[in-house]
Amino acid sequence: MYVSGAEADVRRIAEREGIKVKPVDVKAVYGKAGGVAVFTIPTDSPLVGRCLSDSHLRNDYRLNVLQVIRPYEEIAIMRLKDVPLERGDMLVTQGEWSDLERAGDETSLLLANERVTDVANRAVSERHQLAAGLIMLMMVTLLVFEWVDPTVAVWLAALAMVLTGAVRHMDVAYASIQWSSLLLIAAMVPVGQALDNAGVMAWLVTFISDSFGQAGPVWVLIAIFIATMALSQIISNTATAILFAPLSVSLASAIEVSPVPLVVAVAIAASLAFMTPFGSPTNAMVFGIGGYRFFDFVKVGLPLQVVTAIVAIISILLIFPF
Repeated sequence: MYVSGAEADVRRIAEREGIKVKPVDVKAVYGKAGGVAVFTIPTDSPLVGRCLSDSHLRNDYRLNVLQVIRPYEEIAIMRLKDVPLERGDMLVTQGEWSDLERAGDETSLLLANERVTDVANRAVSERHQLAAGLIMLMMVTLLVFEWVDPTVAVWLAALAMVLTGAVRHMDVAYASIQWSSLLLIAAMVPVGQALDNAGVMAWLVTFISDSFGQAGPVWVLIAIFIATMALSQIISNTATAILFAPLSVSLASAIEVSPVPLVVAVAIAASLAFMTPFGSPTNAMVFGIGGYRFFDFVKVGLPLQVVTAIVAIISILLIFPF
């Protein structure tokens, strides 16, 4: 039995009840190795009608039941082992995360009120919030000042997360990766390259230059902004920026203006992908999880797209004039 309190009080009670006291580090109770989870006894569980002393939870799963929660009834801790269990009882259980996860997988025996793996990950992350925050700050600093290659910065941050214990184990790290989003981004990059190889992008530059060049650089900026924003709805923002950045420089050279406003317009417009679920990794992640439909993104994304585009174009012209 685990007891928390002032050491003098714990020892006094233990001496009165004839119980041996063994100090335990709190990390051994709730930390990277183990913690506490809540299970509910289902209707068809073999535990129904049996006492905790006969449940074999300690022998088979190495779990300690700290409390039995039963609606409208208080169960004294001192008689826990002799109380017949009923369906719907909630067991506050302590043990190693691996044992708790093993018990959670036996759905005919116990039902976890919350997925044990999620509880374990949250418990570990809460104990390493400062370390995780500092690692994230370090990664952003490396990316901003370009002291190392971006890929190296991300790998260093991931390695630091593992070494500091912010990630419980590598299986958890792998499970948290959105593989579908990665595959989507990887598949969209060749699409952008195919558009370039087919001459679509070169035609677009010529069309914009001929159509809007005489109207002035502001209209060229608006046109390149809209074109970039439109293409970003169907391919990744990275691929869109890769395609349009050199083309914006060529446009600036053709109409003899500074390329800075056009390049900034491409950088911002490429990230304004609100109307489709596959234009942005964040959209792709919530598309399947949230059960959204394609038209849901159009309804919300179109007004947002218009507002952000107007604000962005005005800001670019004020901050980065030609």
